[in-house]
Amino acid sequence: MKKVRKFNKKPDNSIINRDMNGEIHYIDSFSIGIENTNNYSVDYLTALLFSSIPGWARILLKVHAFLVKPFGLETVIIPEQGTLETSLHYNIGDRAIFFSVIDRSESEIVMAEGDKRLYFRTSLYVERTSDQNLDNVYVTTLVQFHNIWGKLYFAPVKPFHKLIMRTLLINFSKKFN
Repeated sequence: MKKVRKFNKKPDNSIINRDMNGEIHYIDSFSIGIENTNNYSVDYLTALLFSSIPGWARILLKVHAFLVKPFGLETVIIPEQGTLETSLHYNIGDRAIFFSVIDRSESEIVMAEGDKRLYFRTSLYVERTSDQNLDNVYVTTLVQFHNIWGKLYFAPVKPFHKLIMRTLLINFSKKFN
């Protein structure tokens, strides 16, 4: 099994915080190496990653959706991996599985969501290595709290977020063995 690495900072060349105002209250970044022999685009890799959610996390997301629906918060439908097109391309403003695309480059898709409690960004960044078939894939999350409710909301989410990110990357990397 490939090892997931955790960082408390964004990758050096990431654009995730470009044009971001205010203090960042939480940051994490996880990465894993993949053999991207088909040279898949960052768009396809983003969709593949976020559709690699394990069954137990899908259940947690359904429970979350049920709990937040009375408050008018948006929920998402997670596509099955077999329905993804390799020619997929996300434009700014598109929804990339869960979140709205707010910025992009050839190597990174930056998505964001926010409400009265908090604002967060997440990105998938692909770092090409000197070995042409090997890529390092980073998933980074930044969070800004708008008030105490954001901190309270994120406190129980945080441990699940870390576990889900690690599991996502492991499941994702299995597609490249």
